[in-house]
Amino acid sequence: MRCRRVLQPSIAALAGAAMALPALADDRAAQALAAMREAYRTDRIAERFTIEVASQHGVADASEGGLLIDLDPTPTDTPAHAGAHAPMAPVEAPLRLDLVLGPLRCTAIGSRLIVTHAADADRFTDRLFDEASQRVLFELLPAVPLPQLAVALGPPAGDTLDLAPLLPPVRLDLLASTEETITLSGSLAPGSATLVLDAATHRLLRFEATIPAASGWYDMTVEVGSIGDHVADASIDGRASTDCPPGPGLEGRSPPDLDRRGRVREVDDLRPRGLVLVPRSELGWLPVVPADCPPTTLGGLVNSPALVALVVRRDDPAWLETAARLAGTMTRADPDVSAILLVFDESGRRHANWASDLAGLTAALAEAGATGVRPAWVDARGVPLRLALPPIDPGILRLDADAAIVAAVPFAEFDADPGELDRLRAAPPSAR
Repeated sequence: MRCRRVLQPSIAALAGAAMALPALADDRAAQALAAMREAYRTDRIAERFTIEVASQHGVADASEGGLLIDLDPTPTDTPAHAGAHAPMAPVEAPLRLDLVLGPLRCTAIGSRLIVTHAADADRFTDRLFDEASQRVLFELLPAVPLPQLAVALGPPAGDTLDLAPLLPPVRLDLLASTEETITLSGSLAPGSATLVLDAATHRLLRFEATIPAASGWYDMTVEVGSIGDHVADASIDGRASTDCPPGPGLEGRSPPDLDRRGRVREVDDLRPRGLVLVPRSELGWLPVVPADCPPTTLGGLVNSPALVALVVRRDDPAWLETAARLAGTMTRADPDVSAILLVFDESGRRHANWASDLAGLTAALAEAGATGVRPAWVDARGVPLRLALPPIDPGILRLDADAAIVAAVPFAEFDADPGELDRLRAAPPSAR
């Protein structure tokens, strides 16, 4: 198993050094966070970011996105009550926030928060709010790993960073200050967290955290870069911008078109949710429960090149049909390699429904002629950042012998174009 650590080895030393600083460091950390909050609340800001998460067994998640934020208070109509079905915001309503995390886009226009999915043109979900706040945003996207949003949208918190429910509140100390950067660090016992701010603007440059978990630890890194003042200062009154450079979620800033979309209650209703996957990601760390053996990891099941299909368990039986189609397609794509069907259970209901789910799945696989496919369950609650980073829709992966992704084809792509399976077949098992 090849292992790639995301954070620099010095992070533990940084956390230890912070504890040796005098009590004055707390005041300076609070001042730095207050200046950071002021920067994100008073300026129009456009940023791109990348997020990477790793376990001790290899890379787990990777994502990129964009953020446009303008919290300058502008008088708007206050909704009667938050959470009600919102009318369409008028075109002149201010665009206060535009956040893109992979295929998810969260847009605050006036007093309405709208979430859409890039792969779902038929649905959206929304909330009304009295003011843009961390609580309103995190009710829809409860694991947003962006400290700048937590600091800007949350109440003043002194020297404490609150990214709940992703992380417990972290008390920060001033670790170092130079002409270029300000570095804050705190303990997550036994993990740690570090923020690096631009000393001139007090905007976030980098966030690192080592997060304790039942299976060991996860390392998370967020890298942030400014788009440029000409974009941040451009008009964001709801009209499309033609001078916005290309990038994740930043190709123009027109409000999402809701005319042909139906409203759903939750973000999870937009698209089935699965695992964040990128080429070369190593999935050997992923905990699974095969139907025919005790709990193990995906690396324990994949001892040679394999095809793996992903499907999300839903409350309705339609997921069984999707699972059967994926398994049948996977078997036809390359019958000479082992085939595994991973079932992601978003609510952790695998134990309570194991017998009935397995019986239904076994019958569906038999009907599809895919009896050689090996089912395995994944408690999706254990997948890091599963609600924040972009999920892959149901699809098929080709893995090498180290459980690293060689190629990935979402279900919608090969369902629309069978030629996509040729690319899956052609991917060399040993590609890295």
